[in-house]
Amino acid sequence: MQIDSGVLVAVLGLVGSAVTAAMSYVFTKRQQLEAQWRESKRTHYQHLVSAISDVAVENRNVEAWRRFASVVNTIALVAPQSVVQAVLAWNDRGPNATVEQHDELLTRVMLTIRADLGITPKDDAGTFRYYLIGVPGVSVPSNPKDSFEQSAEGALSSKKS
Repeated sequence: MQIDSGVLVAVLGLVGSAVTAAMSYVFTKRQQLEAQWRESKRTHYQHLVSAISDVAVENRNVEAWRRFASVVNTIALVAPQSVVQAVLAWNDRGPNATVEQHDELLTRVMLTIRADLGITPKDDAGTFRYYLIGVPGVSVPSNPKDSFEQSAEGALSSKKS
């Protein structure tokens, strides 16, 4: 049995087109999923930074601390280990942490987030600094757990009144 060369060329062209279309679909779908994943991470990180800011500005507000706790407790769903460790180190900084230690730990949080998001150009860890900007005259607690406990006690006592 002999196959006509015209038919062979047509069949090979059809197979080649089908393979090209399938590969194009797979690569496009992969890029779409990666873009959705990056957007999901960016949104989670935006909520994290917003929650950190809220507890800095509203350090006696129980709802701000609840939002912060919720965001921190769920960040591990999208963040790599380096980000999770940086966030937990900032949160666990302790009551004797200086402002410099606080800002150093917070800078580490921001650097790890920015690295995970692939911010370009890459940050220079030696010169990058980040600190919170809050309401003038309102102090940020050195130990966030103390403030949360005081805020929770105040909220409970005001509900009883």
